[in-house]
Amino acid sequence: MGCKVSRKDAQGETPLICALRSSGSDVACFLVEGGADVNAVSATGATALQLACHRGLAEVAQLLLRHGADPNAVDRAGNSVLRYAREAPKGAREALVEMVTRSGGRLAEAAAPAHGDLQVPHMVLPPENMW
Repeated sequence: MGCKVSRKDAQGETPLICALRSSGSDVACFLVEGGADVNAVSATGATALQLACHRGLAEVAQLLLRHGADPNAVDRAGNSVLRYAREAPKGAREALVEMVTRSGGRLAEAAAPAHGDLQVPHMVLPPENMW
């Protein structure tokens, strides 16, 4: 009968997304090699590649990209894969940014700046005649 490696649970999560949220790389790699949908999105709109970058799982990110993961996917908040890579744990950040960039990944236009790039927005005041 077989196992459906991309079937979503009651919360809308695939086994690959669940593995990346909890188990880690071994289970995720097994699912990808077994045919899991590498571009399925979580209930929050994040892809497996975004989650792998978030957790600093460079080996998994490489495997996802080799299996067709979209390096320009954007989650519901407007965060790109490259944004997740730029905010990865320090030990994996450089490798992930390079990997995603080499694969064609770019920052989403509406994405907020990464750590260290934060700019204080200007205060927006109502028109003088409003009061």
